[in-house]
Amino acid sequence: SNFNTEKVCWIDEMFNNCSQLKIIYSCNDWNMGDFNKEGKDMFKGCLQLTGAVPFDTNKVDIEMANSTTGYFTCKVHTSINEVAAGKGNKANAVYNLSGLSVDKDYKGVVIKDGKKILQK
Repeated sequence: SNFNTEKVCWIDEMFNNCSQLKIIYSCNDWNMGDFNKEGKDMFKGCLQLTGAVPFDTNKVDIEMANSTTGYFTCKVHTSINEVAAGKGNKANAVYNLSGLSVDKDYKGVVIKDGKKILQK
């Protein structure tokens, strides 16, 4: 995530043949600088890649470098996402914002029952 391609001179084939690549986290905030980057074959051979859409061998150029209609995923994966989604959390468990289990009397912002709350 947080790509800054402002000083990149050649973006063609950037992820070419990254056959094990599954997810690219980015939310369309690429800094492309002042010059034109064609992005030919940018995702060629990325057979496992999926984002907003599944990989298509006919769509491998720079137009797929986005999280709306392309191969990017606009989500940062953290343990807090797992807790909020209710995956594996125990009944009455309380987590801090790092996703670590804390005492039920913990003061501050916590995740409890899948909701973010402030405990005073």
